[in-house]
Amino acid sequence: MKSIPRGLTPMELFLIRHGESENNWRPTLERVEDALLSEIGQKQVICLGKWMASLGLSDIYTSPFRRTLQTTQAIIDHVELTPQIHIDLHEKGGCISGVDRHSFKGCTGITRSEIEMEFPGYRIPDDLDDLGWWKNKPLETEDQLLERAERIVEFTCKQFLGSEKKVAYVMHADLKRFLLAFWLQKPEIRTDAWGKLFNTGVTKLTIEHRRVKLDMFNSIGHLPGDLVTPVGEVQSLL
Repeated sequence: MKSIPRGLTPMELFLIRHGESENNWRPTLERVEDALLSEIGQKQVICLGKWMASLGLSDIYTSPFRRTLQTTQAIIDHVELTPQIHIDLHEKGGCISGVDRHSFKGCTGITRSEIEMEFPGYRIPDDLDDLGWWKNKPLETEDQLLERAERIVEFTCKQFLGSEKKVAYVMHADLKRFLLAFWLQKPEIRTDAWGKLFNTGVTKLTIEHRRVKLDMFNSIGHLPGDLVTPVGEVQSLL
């Protein structure tokens, strides 16, 4: 594991899991490669967006899956920011259909034209075109996931370290675990050792000179009790 560079001025990073998706409660055989938020998930992200309005965010980045785009939309309804799609924030495995290794098949992922129609105003990277963002690639391997997590850490440090920025990443449970394991130097977080990650759960890190501090973990204080969904994480693809 590479060392993590640090800056003299702290930045704040918020790692946010998407709202509950339709896949989170569907039987395995009925899951789709790019599920929308469920009815409960739509209510969760409204609560999340209202709460996040008070944080003073400077930047918000999102995974290209529809459930994360919908979650991000609920946030920017209350925060005057232009959301940016960052492909590396995608779900573990990539955009894959099928129920097991024998039936897994790479899909395109949402296309640029679809994003412009469904989520106007988002900043889209150049390599997300009308062939989609996943472009029918096969299932992401464990090594590729580790490399991707390292790229996200490097991107974060290069863009924001020492800037006093408050940055939000809207993402997925498994990737969130890998990033926390990297930043906190605790490999056990990659498993369920710290418990399930709640839908719309917020984890906050302060990254500064010589330390990365965990300020908040898996917080759902913005949700009423009847909207808490701690289970239902999609079965690991790897």
